[in-house]
Amino acid sequence: MFTVARVKYPSETTGDLATGMSVTMAVVFQAPSFADFDDAITFVTEEGAFKLPLSARRDPPVISLVNPMNCLNSWLGDRVDMAFRCVNNGGDGGFKFFCERDEDDNRQTEDAAIKIGSFTITPSEFYLYSGNAIDVYVSFNPESEG
Repeated sequence: MFTVARVKYPSETTGDLATGMSVTMAVVFQAPSFADFDDAITFVTEEGAFKLPLSARRDPPVISLVNPMNCLNSWLGDRVDMAFRCVNNGGDGGFKFFCERDEDDNRQTEDAAIKIGSFTITPSEFYLYSGNAIDVYVSFNPESEG
C-alpha cells in the first residue's frame, strides 16, 4: 500500500551519502480499505541494514446515542415511531445494523431498512464523518404480547 514516489539525494549526479548527509523521499499511501496498514522500508549501508517502519492509521469512529433507545409501550396492532440521534465523536466511519442470527439477515427484503422482530430500523446503514450526527428511526409494531 506504500510506494516510494521520489528520492532526492544531496548530489544530482550520484546517490552516495556520507556521514552527516541526508536523503529525502516521498512515500505515497493508497488504501484499498479503512483497515490499518504496516510495512517497512529497508535501508542497506556498508555497516548493515536497518528497517524504518511505516504505519497508516486512522482515528476509529466513536458513536454515541444522545437519547436512550426506549420505544415505550404499544398496544397490539398499534405502532410507535421514535427517532434516536447518533453522534460520531471519533474518526469517519461507516455503520450497518445486522440481525443477531445470520439467517435473519438473509430474510431482509428492504435495502434502506432492517426488520428485527417487531422493530424496523431506518436507515439500516450509514456513513458519519467526524463530528456529524444522524437520526436513526425505529418503528415498534408489536405482533404479540410481551
